Amino acid sequence: MGNATWRRGPASFDITQRFVASLVYDLPFGNRRWWLNGKPGSVKATGGGWQPSACSQFQGASPAALSWLGGSTIDPTNTITSVPNRLCSNKLNNPIPANWFDACCFVPHKKPLDPNNAGLYLPQKGNAGRNALITDGVADSDIGLFKNAPWGHKDRYRLQLRGEPSTFLIT
Repeated sequence: MGNATWRRGPASFDITQRFVASLVYDLPFGNRRWWLNGKPGSVKATGGGWQPSACSQFQGASPAALSWLGGSTIDPTNTITSVPNRLCSNKLNNPIPANWFDACCFVPHKKPLDPNNAGLYLPQKGNAGRNALITDGVADSDIGLFKNAPWGHKDRYRLQLRGEPSTFLIT
């Protein structure tokens, strides 16, 4: 059936290093809290139940799939496959976001003709392997502010309003 090396390689979810830290702090204002306890209902309602939060994640490099646009592995009339051939290591000395790997290391894999069917090609893939590219790591931090509004008989229920102003740090 052809070259089976395309199946070899790291899994898409193979992230070797990952750290996540989250923090939620319940501010000491409002009913049954250090400050604003015993104040009128409107003061407790607006001043209490606030929670600031922060979350950060840092992870190492992850694998990425590579495919050749216009290629097809199973179409017998298409001459090239979706998985290309790899000629070199594809690492650049000074990568930039627009050019983080050497695209010249990958060329289309030409499928061999099917000896039993004239004009058709065998279903075969190139040698680049699965997830042949390794992406950069990620550093991400988010902040938020929550307001808990208890309601119902003896404050049995709680409505939470959230404000999370997008990511403030992405590298």
